[in-house]
Amino acid sequence: MAVYAIPVTMIGPAVPSIKSSFNLDLSTVGLLGAISLLGGLFSLFGGSLADRYGSVTPFLLGYMLISIATSILGLGTIWVAIPLGFFVLSLAGSCVEPAMNSMVSVAYSTKRATALNLLHVFWSVGAFTGPLLGSILIARTGTWRFPYLVSALIGAAYFFLILTIRKRLTFTRSHETPASIRKINWKVSDSSLPLVFLIPFFYTGAEMGSNVWLPSFLILYRGWQPVTAGLVLSLFWASMAVGRFGLARISERLEYRKLILICGSVSLASMLSGIIVGSPIVVVALWCATGFCFGPVFPLIVAWASRCLPENTGVSSGIVGTMATVGAMFSSWLVGVIAQIFDLREGMMLLPTLVFVMLIAAAWAANKPRN
Repeated sequence: MAVYAIPVTMIGPAVPSIKSSFNLDLSTVGLLGAISLLGGLFSLFGGSLADRYGSVTPFLLGYMLISIATSILGLGTIWVAIPLGFFVLSLAGSCVEPAMNSMVSVAYSTKRATALNLLHVFWSVGAFTGPLLGSILIARTGTWRFPYLVSALIGAAYFFLILTIRKRLTFTRSHETPASIRKINWKVSDSSLPLVFLIPFFYTGAEMGSNVWLPSFLILYRGWQPVTAGLVLSLFWASMAVGRFGLARISERLEYRKLILICGSVSLASMLSGIIVGSPIVVVALWCATGFCFGPVFPLIVAWASRCLPENTGVSSGIVGTMATVGAMFSSWLVGVIAQIFDLREGMMLLPTLVFVMLIAAAWAANKPRN
C-alpha cells in the first residue's frame, strides 16, 4: 500500500509545475485531477479477480501498472502522455486496493475495522512520503518528472520482489468455492448497504480533492513556498496514519456509524477552518487535525460494507472503491471549475461541503433498520 501511495500523492506538489509547463488553466488542471482517478472505476473488476483467483493476481497486475504509469509520467514529453500516465496509475489502484482490502477482511473477519485501519496506516505512510519527496525532488531538480522516475524504480523493484516470493504468500479468497463456479451472493445482512456504498463518494471526494488541490491552494492563493505546501500535505497524510493507528481499537468498540459521525464532524470543522484561516501555524494544525480524524473513516466504510456483504468481500471492496473514485473525480474536476470562475478558496469550499453531505448519509444509514 505504501509503495502505491507514493506516486498517487505526488500529484499535489506536481500540479503547479505541470500547470506551468503546459500553460493550463485551473479547470483543465481539475480535469487532469479527475483523469488521475478515472481508472478506479474498474475497482469492481479488481475485487472480482481477488474473489475468484486470490489476491496475488490483481496485486501483481497493479504493481506492474504502477511501474508502467510512472515511467510514462517520468519520460513522456508530450501532453497526451500526462493524462495517459495518470489514468494507468489510477487503473493500478483498482487492482491493488481491492486485493489488499479483501485479503485483510477475510483473514481478520472478527476484527475487520482494526485490521483495515492498520493496513491503511501503510497507505498513509506512503502518502506522507509522496508529497514530501515530490516537492523536495522538484525543488532540487527543477522538473516534476524526476519524482515519477524514482517511483518507477521503486514500483519495479517491489513488483519483482512479490513475483519472486509469490508462492510463499497466502493471498486468500473470500470463501472456498472453486473459482470455476464461484458466484456473487447478493444476500446482504444490512439494509443500509446502498447508503454505505454512497458514503465513500463524499468522503473520498473530500480526501482526494485535498490531495490534488491543497498544495496548489497554498502556493497559488496563499503564496506559500512549494516545499512548505508539500510538507502540509505530507503532514495531512501522516496525521491520517496516526489517526488510523490510534483509533484502530476504538473502531471495534464503537459502532462503525457512530465513529464515522464523530470523526466526520470534527473533520468538517477543522477543514473549513483550515481553508478560511490565514495563519500558517494554525493552518498546519487544522489540516493535521483533519487528517487525524479522516484516518479511520475509509477503513470503517470498507469494514461496514464487508459486514453487509460477507461472502464477497472483494466485490464489496471493489464497489466501495468505484464509488470513491467517482466522488474523487467529481470533486477534483469541480474544484477546478469553481476556482476558474471565482477563485481557489471558493473552489476549496466544495471539500467541507462534501464532508457535510457524508455526515447526512451516515446519519441516515444509522437510522435504517437491519434485516
